[in-house]
Amino acid sequence: MIIQKNIPFLSPLLLKELQETSSCMVKFKESKDKLLVPFVNNTALHSTYYPLKEGKRLKISKDPKELCIAIGFGGGYHLVELAKLNRKIICLPVDNNILYGILKNIDLSRWFNKENFIILTEKEILNYFDFFKYKGFFFVIHPILEKLYSARVLQIIKNVGIKLRQPLLETNTQRKFGKLWFGNIIRNIIYLFENKLDFKPLSIEKKPILVTGAGPSLIENIDLIKSNISKLFIAATDTSLKVLNKFNITPDVVFSFDAQHSSYLHFTGIKTKFRLFTDFTSSLRLSNDQTILFSNHPFVNIFKKAGCTPIYLPSDTRNIGGAIIDFFCKYFPDYPIVTVGIDYGIHKNSLYSKGSYINDYMLVNRNYFLTDNNIDCSLLYRDRFLQKQGEWQTTELLLQYTKTIKDKTNIYSLSTSPFVPYKKIKLIDEVINQSKKLKAKTVSFEKPKINKLDFFSLLIQEIKSNPEFLYSYFLSIGKNPDEYEVEKLITLLKKMFFAIKE
Repeated sequence: MIIQKNIPFLSPLLLKELQETSSCMVKFKESKDKLLVPFVNNTALHSTYYPLKEGKRLKISKDPKELCIAIGFGGGYHLVELAKLNRKIICLPVDNNILYGILKNIDLSRWFNKENFIILTEKEILNYFDFFKYKGFFFVIHPILEKLYSARVLQIIKNVGIKLRQPLLETNTQRKFGKLWFGNIIRNIIYLFENKLDFKPLSIEKKPILVTGAGPSLIENIDLIKSNISKLFIAATDTSLKVLNKFNITPDVVFSFDAQHSSYLHFTGIKTKFRLFTDFTSSLRLSNDQTILFSNHPFVNIFKKAGCTPIYLPSDTRNIGGAIIDFFCKYFPDYPIVTVGIDYGIHKNSLYSKGSYINDYMLVNRNYFLTDNNIDCSLLYRDRFLQKQGEWQTTELLLQYTKTIKDKTNIYSLSTSPFVPYKKIKLIDEVINQSKKLKAKTVSFEKPKINKLDFFSLLIQEIKSNPEFLYSYFLSIGKNPDEYEVEKLITLLKKMFFAIKE
């Protein structure tokens, strides 16, 4: 039977669903070139003349890193040209009854092979999407089925977006930065063993924590900050540092977790001294008064095995303001946090406060959102305004940030942005008085309890036994972590760790 030949093209779940369907709604007529053309409700799903020519009119992505997701199958004739290019095709049917009738009558093995073609349900898309191989996808929608089943087609598109969008954002970020992260991590380990990092404890005593970002509300509240500077523990994002410096405000601590070299531009011209906290994937090296924190990169497990208790700069929010807030919530849970300049919105067409490096850069380079400086914006919709309230509006990217925020009761905001989920305040006297009742709190930092050579041996052992923990690195170089690539990486590490020259 023809349907038996087609079973290899079906996912197990779809095959199970098809066992409960019937094919009474599909009829067939021969085309001029003797191919069976399916009809549904007296409507031909393909040309009754030369259906194979339909594929030549398809608009498809030429990028081999983008996977074809075909919505609606019909007789599959429109996909044959694409299959000839050996492009992988995942097909999502719009109606199982139609599909079953077609599978009983049209032999797919004439045109497709099971390595580059499969039919499945949208519920399974994550199981069949190879994130290592593909950085994105494009839709090929069967034109007739789109008209007959428009609501169903739209629902499939929505379901695919829900399942793939966030994983693709995460994977493509790793793909872009994996090699950079890895290089920065190794250099920071070397600095650590050269005693060029700061392991002094961090203490806060009876002051609320003011977290400053570079959003428009920072400049609007600058006078309030200056008048209360001695009563606040100021934790600044690197992006807000130049704005604070312009008004002679020196933060107690500055945080940075961007891996890119452009982070240095936030610090140019800054002569005041402050303690700098950076993520261990950061490239920043400014002074010996610098402490390494740990994001969610799996490399952190090496430090745990080296007898070190990592202090985290959580990266779940994917933005530095949210990371700092999460840091203080985790390690100083009793202390109130006040945010300013973390707006998750655009005020009167301003995304950043005047004086910040990013604001100045945007004025010079109007194509900012197309550059490597903002990977998230290029992965999402860069200028698409989704909501507007009063003088504030927000974008897809900023809303993505707010969705990562967890409910916390001890966080306040000086921002008037309606997109900030924290309790709004205009003054900070009440929060200052609340902090006076608290006990001092200290967080200690640990250096690994093993030497450099033992750390290196531990790292090599982990790479050999579990190379997947460096998934982002191998993703970034486009290589599978096989034995050959692992050995190449180990050779590279020896050169980096022990300054071996070519």
